[in-house]
Formats: sequence, structure tokens, C-alpha cells
Amino acid sequence: MTTPTALTSSLFQQAFLKLDAATRMWIQMRAQQIASTGVFGATEINAFRQQVVARFGPAAATGSPSLLEIAIWYVLQATAQPQYLNLQTSIQPQQQVMQTLSNISKMLHDTATSIISNLKG
Repeated sequence: MTTPTALTSSLFQQAFLKLDAATRMWIQMRAQQIASTGVFGATEINAFRQQVVARFGPAAATGSPSLLEIAIWYVLQATAQPQYLNLQTSIQPQQQVMQTLSNISKMLHDTATSIISNLKG
């Protein structure tokens, strides 16, 4: 396997698109199944690795990027996207509260500055 830092996301995307349709479909279906569980840790990666090698043979681990690396990349993309959206959705109300507090703080500062300016004048 190659080092993860040597391969970019766009390279994986291009490599994925070069796979035959049946292979892409199998990876996409497995990715959807895994993403629906919401879990893709070390245990799941090892199980998925075994499934890829069982389906496509030992040659799946050769190449740069290898079919195995492409498949794992695709599953990681599929599982990370919903989690990122959930995180964004959960943070949004907190961001609104912080913006409101910031606006109130600015208003209080401006009012105090104005009062002090009027007292001096």
C-alpha cells in the first residue's frame, strides 16, 4: 500500500471513476450499508478489507492507489458526509446564540461609549 499523504482526494476520485461499473456499484452499495450504521472504525475497516480481498482477490491490494485503498476511501467519504452534516446542524443554534450575544455586547459597548462621550462634551 502507498502512504496516505502521497495520494490526494481528487486522485482517489479519478481512480474510482476509472473502475468498471460493477466494481463501482459493489463499492457504492457496501458504502451505503456501512454509512447507514454510522460506524466505520478499525474493526469495520478490517472486516471491509477482508470483504474486498475475498471479492476481488489478493490483487485488490496492489497498485497505486490499490482497489482496496480506493474502496476504503470511498466508504470513508460516504460515512463522513452525514456525520459532518449532523455536526453542522447541531452547531448552528449555538452559532446563532453567540451571534446574538455578540450583537448585544456591541450594543452595550456603543451605548456606554456614547454616554461617556456625552458626559465629556
